[in-house]
Amino acid sequence: DFVGLFGAIGAGGRVENLCLEAISVHGRLSVGALAGLNQGTIAGCRSDGVVEGDYYHCGGLVGDNNGGGISMSQAKGTVLGDFWVGGLTGYHHNGGTIQSCYAGAEVRGTSYLGGLAGFMEEWGTTVTDCYATGDVTGTTTVAGGLVGYLRFGFIRQCYSTGDGVGPAHAGGVVGYNISGSGCLSDLFWDIQTCRALAGVGGGDAGGVEGKTTAEMKNASTYPWNFAETWAICDEMNYPRLQWQRLAGDFACPDGV
Repeated sequence: DFVGLFGAIGAGGRVENLCLEAISVHGRLSVGALAGLNQGTIAGCRSDGVVEGDYYHCGGLVGDNNGGGISMSQAKGTVLGDFWVGGLTGYHHNGGTIQSCYAGAEVRGTSYLGGLAGFMEEWGTTVTDCYATGDVTGTTTVAGGLVGYLRFGFIRQCYSTGDGVGPAHAGGVVGYNISGSGCLSDLFWDIQTCRALAGVGGGDAGGVEGKTTAEMKNASTYPWNFAETWAICDEMNYPRLQWQRLAGDFACPDGV
């Protein structure tokens, strides 16, 4: 249990600007590339590889984000688990924050799976200015392109493009939202790259809009901050976060 480069990052801990490549991590409970449990601060970190958990709380970067903060970080590769599995974190709760992050990991498991976070709960827990591009596949129920299951908390200004697949409660953005109205705002998903029939597979779906790939690649679709937080080349690519752009890149096409 609590498996990662750091088994646990405590409330006073801080990890910055750490890159993990070609990783292979396996454990039972609370498994992540960087940390099994995070109660501190993670900023500017990246992981790429395979993370596998046999039970609960498995994430591409952090297994259990228990009141911790994760910002300007990303996880890619493959995340395999049973329940509460996410591309960035498996379990996001207790007032934890995820801001300006990206998850590009393929996520596979049984239930409560999300492209960014598998299971998210409790008021004060937030996801803001994030996106996920990995496919999410569940064998029983609750799979979301961004978040699997939301039980109180707030998700704002995010999008997903990965395929969310499951026998029940599969959504382009959220698998199941039990929180009620007002918890989701300015969220988008690509209706051409995801086979889910709705942005939210079950529960309240306010604040979520499905768009075509062409619309997703146009800044006018999003009521977001493209001066400081997001960047896009219209008609060429999906939005990216400003911190992902390399110094010296042309404005468009970015990445040159």
